[in-house]
Amino acid sequence: MEDFKNIIMKKLYIFTVFFLFILGNSQTYSFDFITNYTLESADKKFSKESVNYFNSDDFSYSLSISKTEDHFTGTIYDSNANKAHCFNITESKEKGEVIFSFKYDYTYDFKRHNTIKTSHIQLTTLPETSPSKVVMKIYSTKKAKKPRSESILSLKTANKNLFPMYLLSRKGISGFLSNNSLSGNYIVTSEIIKEGKATCEFVLKEYKNVKLDLVVPTPLK
Repeated sequence: MEDFKNIIMKKLYIFTVFFLFILGNSQTYSFDFITNYTLESADKKFSKESVNYFNSDDFSYSLSISKTEDHFTGTIYDSNANKAHCFNITESKEKGEVIFSFKYDYTYDFKRHNTIKTSHIQLTTLPETSPSKVVMKIYSTKKAKKPRSESILSLKTANKNLFPMYLLSRKGISGFLSNNSLSGNYIVTSEIIKEGKATCEFVLKEYKNVKLDLVVPTPLK
C-alpha cells in the first residue's frame, strides 16, 4: 500500500497538471479603466447608471456591470469573438475599500445591435469652443433633413482617445459611429439630449484607472 506521503504527492501533481491545463486553455481579459455614465431626466426624477470597465488600448471588448436587488452581475461583451461572458459578483469591504469578486458563470453568442433604429448620425465641432463641445444630430434616414434628436457633447482632454468609452456606454448609437469618429484625445464628460419636447442628460459621474483581469475558461459553459 502506498504511504501517505506518496498519495499526497500524486494528488498534488494531478492538481498542478489540472491547474496548468486550465490556465493554458483559458482567455484573460484585462481592464484598466472604469466609467459611470448616468442618464438623468431634466427634472432629476429619473436616472439610470451605465457602469463599464474598459481596456483603453483595446475597445473590442468591455465589461458591463448590472446591479439589482436580487442580482449583481458583470458581462464581458467581446465583439471580435461575438461572445458574451457572464460573471456573478460579490461585494465586500477591506480596510474601508469596496472589493468586487468575480466568478465565471456562463457564455452565450452575442452580436452587437442597436436599439435606436437610425440610418445617419452627424457630428459637428462648434468652432468657437475649439473643440470642447460637439453637436451630434441623429436622423431617422439618410435623406431626412430634420434630425430626430440633437445632442451637445462636452469633451475633456485625455492622454488618449477615450471617445469609445462614451460610445459603448451609450450602447444604442455605437454601431453608427466608429472609435475614430471624433479625432483627438478626449473623453466625453456630458451629453445634453433634446428629442422633441423632452430633454435629458448623459453625465460622466465617475471615472478612474483600475487593474482588473478576468479569466474565461475553455471549454465554455
